[in-house]
Amino acid sequence: MGRMLSWVEHLLEESRREIESRRPERAIRLLECLVRVIDSATPAAASVYERLGEAYLMLGDFRRARRCLRRAIRAASDSNKPYLLMARAIAHDPTVDGQRAGQYYRRALKQSPDDPRRFCEAGMYFVDLGRWKFGIACLQRAVDLAPEDLGVLSALVHALCQIERFEDARRAVRVSRFRHRATSRLDQLSDAIEFSQSHSRQRQRGRNEHRRPLLPFLRLQRDADEMSVRQRRWRRDQAAAKSPHFNPHRFSWDHGRSG
Repeated sequence: MGRMLSWVEHLLEESRREIESRRPERAIRLLECLVRVIDSATPAAASVYERLGEAYLMLGDFRRARRCLRRAIRAASDSNKPYLLMARAIAHDPTVDGQRAGQYYRRALKQSPDDPRRFCEAGMYFVDLGRWKFGIACLQRAVDLAPEDLGVLSALVHALCQIERFEDARRAVRVSRFRHRATSRLDQLSDAIEFSQSHSRQRQRGRNEHRRPLLPFLRLQRDADEMSVRQRRWRRDQAAAKSPHFNPHRFSWDHGRSG
């Protein structure tokens, strides 16, 4: 039994190295050898299926990744990494409903409340999904957990700019200036905020111009006494406020022949 455990641990360690080296095909070959001989109800089986799902996820085979990760979750429900990998396998697969990944992200955050990377990834997912309030809260939590990480700060700033909370984005950059010396990166974030706000104003101006009501159609004409009967045209309907005269087939005209 000792030799068997040593062999299993050796293959698990080798598969971990292959995954870290971005060689998922080799990791799958090692892990499939373990799947044939290991009991699916043991904690070691949870690690095998977890790494097998991670390897399939790296290859973009989301269906097989989800199948392996479900087995990993059933074998060891107290582990948190399979939930995060399952959320990625759902969120990155264009053939399934991405909203199903939300429950797995929430479970992963609940089991790892101090991991800034997971909060950042979950926050970006919820922001892209349109759940702004929870997404911004996750990103702010990630910034609080990793105040020195400019990548996390950048994700928060871009999310705030998407919902046009530009003053909150500027405040986040100002607070970070007390922690960082990399002023060039912070200057780039500040410029990105100003550009986003300028672009937002242009879009708003375009929408306002599109919604601006048009004046009713007015015709400047000579005195009616100086015009002949054929030149007199009177509209029987009332001019509309938005599109008064662009469609001539909507109106009937009186040329003065009816008396």
